[in-house]
Amino acid sequence: MLLNRCLQGRTWNDTSTILRQLRGIGSAYVRVLAFRGVKTFEDLRHVQEHEVELWCNRSTPFGQNLLRELDRIPQYELTIAKESQAPPSP
Repeated sequence: MLLNRCLQGRTWNDTSTILRQLRGIGSAYVRVLAFRGVKTFEDLRHVQEHEVELWCNRSTPFGQNLLRELDRIPQYELTIAKESQAPPSP
Protein backbone atom coordinates (compact mmCIF):
# COMPACT_ATOMS: atom_id res chain seq x y z
CA MET A 1 0.00 0.00 0.00
CA LEU A 2 2.79 2.38 0.93
CA LEU A 3 4.70 1.70 -2.29
CA ASN A 4 1.60 2.34 -4.37
CA ARG A 5 0.89 5.63 -2.59
CA CYS A 6 4.49 6.78 -3.07
CA LEU A 7 4.45 5.87 -6.75
CA GLN A 8 1.13 7.62 -7.31
CA GLY A 9 2.39 10.72 -5.48
CA ARG A 10 5.76 10.55 -7.24
CA THR A 11 7.64 10.94 -3.96
CA TRP A 12 8.74 8.85 -0.97
CA ASN A 13 6.95 9.15 2.36
CA ASP A 14 10.12 9.79 4.38
CA THR A 15 11.06 13.01 2.57
CA SER A 16 9.63 16.50 2.82
CA THR A 17 8.60 16.28 -0.84
CA ILE A 18 5.68 14.13 0.32
CA LEU A 19 3.83 17.43 0.79
CA ARG A 20 3.85 17.92 -3.00
CA GLN A 21 0.97 15.45 -3.11
CA LEU A 22 -1.24 18.26 -1.84
CA ARG A 23 -2.87 20.52 -4.41
CA GLY A 24 -1.26 23.95 -4.34
CA ILE A 25 2.08 22.80 -2.89
CA GLY A 26 5.07 22.96 -5.18
CA SER A 27 8.81 22.82 -4.63
CA ALA A 28 9.02 26.38 -3.27
CA TYR A 29 6.35 25.79 -0.63
CA VAL A 30 7.93 22.46 0.30
CA ARG A 31 11.15 24.33 1.10
CA VAL A 32 9.31 27.04 3.06
CA LEU A 33 7.41 24.47 5.13
CA ALA A 34 10.51 22.32 5.68
CA PHE A 35 12.34 25.41 6.99
CA ARG A 36 9.52 25.76 9.54
CA GLY A 37 9.87 22.10 10.54
CA VAL A 38 6.86 20.86 8.57
CA LYS A 39 8.06 17.85 6.60
CA THR A 40 5.26 15.30 6.89
CA PHE A 41 1.49 15.17 6.72
CA GLU A 42 1.44 14.67 10.48
CA ASP A 43 3.55 17.81 11.01
CA LEU A 44 1.16 19.77 8.81
CA ARG A 45 -1.85 18.54 10.79
CA HIS A 46 -0.47 20.43 13.82
CA VAL A 47 -0.21 23.78 12.02
CA GLN A 48 -2.93 26.42 12.04
CA GLU A 49 -4.25 27.56 8.67
CA HIS A 50 -3.23 31.18 9.27
CA GLU A 51 0.36 30.07 9.94
CA VAL A 52 0.54 28.30 6.58
CA GLU A 53 -0.79 31.42 4.87
CA LEU A 54 1.74 33.62 6.64
CA TRP A 55 4.71 31.35 5.90
CA CYS A 56 3.75 30.88 2.24
CA ASN A 57 2.77 34.55 1.81
CA ARG A 58 -0.70 33.56 0.61
CA SER A 59 -4.10 34.97 1.45
CA THR A 60 -7.13 33.31 2.95
CA PRO A 61 -8.49 30.64 2.21
CA PHE A 62 -5.17 29.04 1.08
CA GLY A 63 -4.47 27.52 4.52
CA GLN A 64 -8.01 26.28 4.95
CA ASN A 65 -8.03 24.72 1.48
CA LEU A 66 -4.65 23.09 2.08
CA LEU A 67 -5.71 21.55 5.38
CA ARG A 68 -8.97 20.39 3.79
CA GLU A 69 -6.92 18.72 1.04
CA LEU A 70 -4.81 17.09 3.75
CA ASP A 71 -7.93 15.69 5.42
CA ARG A 72 -8.80 13.88 2.19
CA ILE A 73 -5.68 11.72 2.44
CA PRO A 74 -6.59 8.56 4.35
CA GLN A 75 -4.69 7.69 7.51
CA TYR A 76 -3.93 4.06 8.10
CA GLU A 77 -2.84 2.37 11.27
CA LEU A 78 -1.93 -1.28 11.55
CA THR A 79 -1.53 -3.02 14.89
CA ILE A 80 -0.03 -6.49 15.06
CA ALA A 81 -0.15 -8.55 18.21
CA LYS A 82 1.24 -11.99 18.73
CA GLU A 83 -0.80 -14.27 20.88
CA SER A 84 0.94 -17.25 22.31
CA GLN A 85 -0.87 -20.53 22.06
CA ALA A 86 -0.06 -23.63 24.01
CA PRO A 87 0.59 -26.65 21.80
CA PRO A 88 -2.29 -29.14 21.76
CA SER A 89 -2.17 -31.78 24.46
CA PRO A 90 -1.42 -35.35 23.26
